[in-house]
This record gives sequence, C-alpha cells and structure tokens, in this order.
Amino acid sequence: MKYRSLYTPTALALALSITSTASFSAPVETLLTPAEQRIQALEKRLLELESRLSTQDSGVATTAKINTTVSASDSGFSLKKDGYDLTFSALAQTDLRTFLSDDRVAGGSSGKLQDGFLLRRIRPTLAGNLGSLAAFRFTPEFAGTGSGDSSSVVDAYIDLKVLPNAIVRVGKQKSLIGIERIQSASALPFIERGLTTELVPNRNLGVSVFGDFADKAMSYSV
Repeated sequence: MKYRSLYTPTALALALSITSTASFSAPVETLLTPAEQRIQALEKRLLELESRLSTQDSGVATTAKINTTVSASDSGFSLKKDGYDLTFSALAQTDLRTFLSDDRVAGGSSGKLQDGFLLRRIRPTLAGNLGSLAAFRFTPEFAGTGSGDSSSVVDAYIDLKVLPNAIVRVGKQKSLIGIERIQSASALPFIERGLTTELVPNRNLGVSVFGDFADKAMSYSV
C-alpha cells in the first residue's frame, strides 16, 4: 500500500510564498523598540510643526507686502507702503493782542484799539517720499499776511536724492541763512521771530543743492 505525500513541491512553494508575504507585510513599527517608535513619532510631529511655521511665515510676509501702515504721531498722520509714504500735519498759532490804553494816533479818530485774537499761522502740510529717490513738501498759508491777502503758499518743492550726501531741491524753499529762519515756526520759543531775522532772506524760488558729511557733523548748501 502506497501513501502519497501531501507536501508536494507546489504545495511547499505556495506555503513559503504565503509565509514570506505575511512576514514582509507586517508593519515596520512592530519591528522597532518602544524608544525608537517614540523617536519616530517625535520626528514626524517636528516635521508637521516646521511645515505649519513655514506656511505662517509666508502668510505674514505676504500680508506685510500688501497692507498699508497707518500711524499717528507728533509729526502728523502718515501712510506707508513699499518705500512710499505720505504725511499730513498742520500748524495753528494764534496771538492775543490786548491794549492797556487808547492811543488816538494808533487807534484813529475813535482812539480805540481793537483787542482780540489774531490768527498768526494756519498751515496744513502735505509731505512724503516717492521711494528712495524723491521727496516733496507743500505748505499753504490760510492765516493771511495782514495786508489783505487771504492765503498764500509757504513751501512748495520737490527733492531729488541724486547722491547719499547731495540733494537737489527745486521750488519755493527757505534760504539756509539765519538760525531762526531755518528753524520751523513750531520749534520757536515765541510766535514771532527776532528783529534780526528781518535782515536775512525768507523764501525764494529756485534750485539748491545741499547735504552733509561725517555723520551730519558738517553740512553745505549752494
């Protein structure tokens, strides 16, 4: 009587294939120690955090490029965007004039001098920078000069920044002579300047070139 073996070459090959497939399809995590699995989980979480931070940084950079910065300070209200800025400010000064006695010579036939406030300066200013190469300033005067003029233009010029220490200014501008004349009216200790300021020029129409050297220790103007 002959017995036929159940383990034929085909059956053995099939069994080996199933065993190898099962062993290779097992998850890799089951082959790692608990410490190695924890390290792998931490590395995965670190990569996710780095990806999130990268996305947030790119979003902040894009927002910074698109949004316009609006600010308010002692210099006025300003708008800034991509190297361009626009500033609006205003100066208002009033003078109270009170006379203790009447003078018929100064007061005319009535002999009465009018007490009250005088609008000395009403000057809104619009200034800004057009990138790194140009700037401008426009300042009208609405207080009048007292001689019947209702308004005038105090400053109106444009600056061309041709060199780091050389700026070309074109328009109506101050002559850089006289310390009180150079100072802004808002920086004076009194509303009126000294009598010696009447001896120096005020504002002129023309072209000037000015700049400074040695960390602003030396300056020039032509």
